[in-house]
Amino acid sequence: VDDPVSMIADATNSHCALLQSNTVQCWGNNDYGQLGDGTRNIYRSTPVNVTFPSNAGIPVGLIMDRFGRRYTGIPAFAILGFSLVLIGTINSPILFLTSYSTLICASILSGVGNGISSGLVLTMGSDLSPPDNKGGFLGIWRLISDAGGAAGPSVMGLIANSFSLAIASFSSGFIALIGIFFLSTFKAWSTLLSLTITCTSCSSPYINFDNNIYYYQYKVWY
Repeated sequence: VDDPVSMIADATNSHCALLQSNTVQCWGNNDYGQLGDGTRNIYRSTPVNVTFPSNAGIPVGLIMDRFGRRYTGIPAFAILGFSLVLIGTINSPILFLTSYSTLICASILSGVGNGISSGLVLTMGSDLSPPDNKGGFLGIWRLISDAGGAAGPSVMGLIANSFSLAIASFSSGFIALIGIFFLSTFKAWSTLLSLTITCTSCSSPYINFDNNIYYYQYKVWY
């Protein structure tokens, strides 16, 4: 690795490191092109630079890993919640908006919020899963999240049918507030590996990988 490492992502046979220079390098198996250097079926014993599309902008995953999950989760919930509340005001537009412009704004905000929250649920599940039973934990985690996704439309439809679309939209916005509160108060530490060593010349704990290469052990703060 060319520069000091900020974070490590460790798979079974493939590994990636986020460097302090904000570049990413990967090494190991590359059967499916997972190392991101534009090649396939070439084993990389030394790190190679990951190639990102020139128009990719700032990846949401980079923000989540570098600053914490809440830095994408809270904005996503806030934007999605506000877009849902906007839908409830279509018949009585707020400010200078008309019914049509309200719907357009709500659609745009919903798309932005959904994009920001991409992968958040599974990422949090991976963070919290126990090392000795990740598969079982993630299976139950996904079952619960999918159950909520399946039940949500039915519940909101029942509320809209029993009361009004506005009440259903405001209820969805309230659920988003609950999500914001949860992410604002929930705190968890997550480490990729439990193996640490004492580096007498270093001020921080490091992880020992193959070939006596030491990488910084990172913690994810929600």
